[in-house]
Amino acid sequence: MDHCKHSKPAETAPRVCFPPFPPPPPGVAIVPFKDFAPQGYKRVRDGHGEEVEVDAFAGLPTVRVATEEEALQRKKDKRKLKHAGRCTDASGRRVPWWEEWELAEHERTTSVSFYDHGIGMSYPDRVYQAADDFRVGRTWPLIAVGVRSIWDRFRLFIGLLTTMPVYQRPRAKEKGIDAPNLVLDDEEADEFLPRAKQTDYISIRQDPLDQIPHPGKTLEPDLDDASPQRQLLCAFVDDVEKGVKIFLTSYMRETSLIWSEPNLFVAPTVLHFFLRFMLRNGVFHDSRAHTENLKRAIAVAEVAIKELPLTARIGQALPGPFDLACREHWGRRATLGMHISAIVPPEELDAPINEDGQSEDESCIPTEEPRVLTVESEPWAFTEESSYAEDPSHVPSARVVESKAEVSSEHPDTNSWTDVVVPSLVELVGSTVFPSKFTAGIVEHSTRRIRAVVGPGGTTEQELEKKFARVILEPWLHSEEEATAEFAPPVVDASSFVQDSAAAAGPVGRGRGRGRGRGRGRGGECEAAGAVHGRVHDPYRDAVTMFIDPSCIPLLCTGMGLCGAWVQLRPIEDTGTGVRPLADEGTAGDGFWYMEELVAVFPSFYTEADGILGRVEDIGSESDDAQDMD
Repeated sequence: MDHCKHSKPAETAPRVCFPPFPPPPPGVAIVPFKDFAPQGYKRVRDGHGEEVEVDAFAGLPTVRVATEEEALQRKKDKRKLKHAGRCTDASGRRVPWWEEWELAEHERTTSVSFYDHGIGMSYPDRVYQAADDFRVGRTWPLIAVGVRSIWDRFRLFIGLLTTMPVYQRPRAKEKGIDAPNLVLDDEEADEFLPRAKQTDYISIRQDPLDQIPHPGKTLEPDLDDASPQRQLLCAFVDDVEKGVKIFLTSYMRETSLIWSEPNLFVAPTVLHFFLRFMLRNGVFHDSRAHTENLKRAIAVAEVAIKELPLTARIGQALPGPFDLACREHWGRRATLGMHISAIVPPEELDAPINEDGQSEDESCIPTEEPRVLTVESEPWAFTEESSYAEDPSHVPSARVVESKAEVSSEHPDTNSWTDVVVPSLVELVGSTVFPSKFTAGIVEHSTRRIRAVVGPGGTTEQELEKKFARVILEPWLHSEEEATAEFAPPVVDASSFVQDSAAAAGPVGRGRGRGRGRGRGRGGECEAAGAVHGRVHDPYRDAVTMFIDPSCIPLLCTGMGLCGAWVQLRPIEDTGTGVRPLADEGTAGDGFWYMEELVAVFPSFYTEADGILGRVEDIGSESDDAQDMD
C-alpha cells in the first residue's frame, strides 16, 4: 500500500468513527431535532442597560442580517471603492480623486528600492519601473474622467508605450483559478486586490484594471538602445524639466488636448504626483544634477496647475466689455490682411494680382486702402452627375478686394442669431468726454507677455484708471531673430490711422514695409505712423497698456502670454496737428490700447517642441477605443 510521504504512520493516527456518538458533557442536555421548536427572537437588556436582540430559545445574541436595501447599498459602496473620486467624507462631500490620492501618497513606494537595489539599473530603467509602480500602486478614477488617458499620453510621449492601451478587469487565472477567460466578479475582484493600508506589506497593486494592447499591436516598447522609444526615454531622463514643459504646452496643443478644459487641470496634476513619486523614491538619488532638474520639473508642474486652467478662463473673459465697446465705437481695425502679412512675403503682397493669382510686376502703386485677400468660389452641390473630372483646371482663385466695404457687401453677416449685446462706452464709463477726446491709432498683431497687473485707482486723475484695472504687456519677442514657427514676428498696421488722420496731418508717404504701412524692419517700425506721431512704435521694445474689468485680475498671472490684435488709442489735442506723441512706457495718460481680438493664451513656461521630444506620435483614434470594463 502506497502512502503519501507526508502522511503519519497508521499506528499514531487517531481513528474516530461515528456512531457511536460520545456522551454529552456533564450538565448539558441536547434537544433532539424532532423535539426542537423555534421560539424566535426577543429583546433584553444587558448588564450595561442597553437593549440587545437575543435568540429566545438559547438567550444568545443574534447576528444582524442586512435588509435588501442595505445589501444593495453595500454592493454599490464596494464598487465605489474601486475608483478614486467616488467616496464621501464625514460631511457628505464627495472627495475629489486628487485629494484621495494625496491622503496616502506618502505611503506609496516602488516595488524595488532604488537606494538598495538600483545601483545596477540605468536611469531609463528606473523611470520605467517607477512609472509602472505609479500606475498599479493607486486607485484610479473612472476612465471617463480622463486621468488615465492623460497618463497614457504622457507615457506615450516619453517612450514608455508604443500605443494607447485598452483596460479590462483581471482574469481568473491571475487568482489561481483553473478556468481560462473567466472574468472575476466584483466581490472576487475586491477580495483579490489589497486595500491601501496593505500596500507596505502585501503588494503595491491597487489598480483593479489591467492594460492590454489593441488588436494587432504591441503595448510594451522595445527598450533596445536603438529603438525610438528608448531614445525618447533617454531624452526625457536627460532633461525632465524640459520634457514636462514641452508636454504641458506645445505637445498638448499639437495633439489638441488643450481644447478639453478638464485636461488643463488633470495633466499637470497627474505629472505633479508622478514627479514627486520619483523624487520621494529616489529614482535619481545618486545624481545631484538629475535630482535638481527633477525638482525644477516639480516646480513647473505646480505653476501649470494654476496657469493652464487660466488659459481657458482668459479666453472666455477677453476681450472684455471695455474692449468690445471700443471696437463697437471705433469699428474693426484688425483686417484679414494683417494676418496674411505675417505669412505672405512682402513682395507678393505688394504686387498686383492678375486673374491667375500671379504677381504681374514687382513695382506697384499703392491703393488707397489695404487690400484684403479673399477666395472666390461658386456655390455648388455635389451630385452623381458632377465631379472634378468635368473641369479639373477649375479651382477657386484668389483676388484683391479694393475696400473693406466691398467685403461687407459681398459677404453679409448671416450669423446674427449669435450676436451678443455689446455695451456702449457711455454705459461703461458714464457721461464723459473720453470717446471724443481719443482716436484709434495703429494696430499691432503680436504675442505679448503680462508684465504687471495694476488695480483700479492711483494718483492720476484719469477717469478710466479709477474704474478699470490696467494690464501692462511687454513683447514676447525682443528681436526678429527670436521669431519661430509658433511665434511669428509682430505685424504693425498704421494704414487705417493714416487715413483717419489725413485731414489733420496732411499728405503722408507710405512705408515700403510688409503690407504697406506695416514695417518689418527693426521691430516692425512703421514709417507712416512715425510721420504722423513724431515717434515710431517699436513692437519689440515698447510696452502696451490696456484696461480690463477688475473681476479679471485673478485670471492674469505675470509671465503669461496673450496673442491677439491690439489697437492704440491716442488723445486728441486741439493744436491742429492731430495727436500728441506717445510716452515711452505707453501709460494711459499719453495713450493706451485695447484688445480687438484674442487668438491664443500661453502659460509663462511655454516651450516649443524641440529635438526628439518634439516628435508627435500619430495614434489615430485609438484613445477613443479605451473603455472601462465597469
